[in-house]
Amino acid sequence: MMRFRPAIFLPVLFALFALSACGPILGLLSKATEGTSLRDTAGNPADIKTGGRLLILSPFPKTKEGFHIVRGEDERNFADEFGRLGLFKAESVTMETRIPDDAKAASSKSPAELKAEFGLSAEPDVLLTGTLLSRKTYVAPLRSVIMSVSWRLVFTDLRSGKSWTVVAESKEPFEDNIPHIVERIAARFGR
Repeated sequence: MMRFRPAIFLPVLFALFALSACGPILGLLSKATEGTSLRDTAGNPADIKTGGRLLILSPFPKTKEGFHIVRGEDERNFADEFGRLGLFKAESVTMETRIPDDAKAASSKSPAELKAEFGLSAEPDVLLTGTLLSRKTYVAPLRSVIMSVSWRLVFTDLRSGKSWTVVAESKEPFEDNIPHIVERIAARFGR
């Protein structure tokens, strides 16, 4: 008959509890490195008038470090968030083929030409183009899927021709990346 020895059993049990807590502890520690930031690279946000119609060309081209989860989904989410915050009446249009100069070509067109080309309901006031610079995902135990993502976003006022370029970086739970970026953009627009 085998005798139960608590002196041996308790340290083993304690070690199992300690090892099983590493994941949640690491998940909570990763929160310290999360956040969203914007960095101006050209232009001035004061040159872009909010409240009008925003046209977003989709999908944004990507670098080797970036990947699309679903082509055009990020751009639709940006449009929804701009609308939710009342910054713009935003519309995302999908371009079947993308060439590197699409953004430059589109920003040189008049609002009437863009309306006709994409079958829009009204002429856009502002054009948003961008590049997906990088995207990484990882799982933070007991929290969520964390996504580290960065975009270069170019806002062009189609009437004045002035633009504002910003690099937006976010390391947040994946569902919070775009809402937090748009909130930061709204703050830069003074809204």
